[in-house]
Amino acid sequence: MQIYFELKELNFPEKLEIEKVLKQFEIINLNGTSTSLEDFQGQFELGKDSNIPHYQLALKTDTICTRPKVLEYFQECLQAHINVEVQFPFEKKSIV
Repeated sequence: MQIYFELKELNFPEKLEIEKVLKQFEIINLNGTSTSLEDFQGQFELGKDSNIPHYQLALKTDTICTRPKVLEYFQECLQAHINVEVQFPFEKKSIV
């Protein structure tokens, strides 16, 4: 429970805030048109070696999007440090 209070002090985004941002996700794709999420999955976790708290997310968009556009969206919405790795094609996997 201590970690919850420490994350709150650091303004770490809560799960409901992440879900809201994901549901509103809309960016410009490679074709210059708007795209949104078809599906997403993820979880909160602590880094194995670093113990750094973070969300591990997998996103499936309607069309192919660039890493910079996805980063820009999340950085604007969450005002947080974000790392994105592009996966194509999307494969739904167990993150646990």
